[in-house]
Amino acid sequence: MRPVSVLTGAALSIAALGLSTPASFAQSDISGASVSLSPPTARPGMMVEVRVDCSAFASPSPTGVSSPGFKEGQIRLKPTGQEGRFWGEATAVNRPGTYQVSGACTKDTDGSSRFSGTLTVSAGGPSPAPSTPTGPMRTGIGGSSSNGTPVPYVAGAVALAVATAGGTWFLRRRNENRS
Repeated sequence: MRPVSVLTGAALSIAALGLSTPASFAQSDISGASVSLSPPTARPGMMVEVRVDCSAFASPSPTGVSSPGFKEGQIRLKPTGQEGRFWGEATAVNRPGTYQVSGACTKDTDGSSRFSGTLTVSAGGPSPAPSTPTGPMRTGIGGSSSNGTPVPYVAGAVALAVATAGGTWFLRRRNENRS
């Protein structure tokens, strides 16, 4: 492969990665803390997932995330299992508009661990509840579940045993004829 092709591919990959970063990602200018909202634009009454990255701090202890765009006003964050990362859920208010989302990674007084982002609540009713599937999945041949009968499994085990016995008998008979 020519070196130009490799460099072009690398440049295109980096550009695609840069374009795919979510628009909901907001970062404070100074602190290194960040907040992301999913979705960044919600309908009234919709659940919004809030993720906070405080990994730039030695022992983060977020104070929570607050916004006038949350019905709760302020939400508590839980650890994600990754060091310095936290998450929580909030319900979008019923008034459409753009709302500031903010918090801090530590209980400092100088504001050096603050983060902020933006939540947009669009006009329209609450999101419809997702439908819950019922019954088994119809996926065609195969799958990990059966219709409750062990017959195919027993038949497969018998076929495997017969093949093993036949192969063993054939190889032993062949070795006896060589002697």
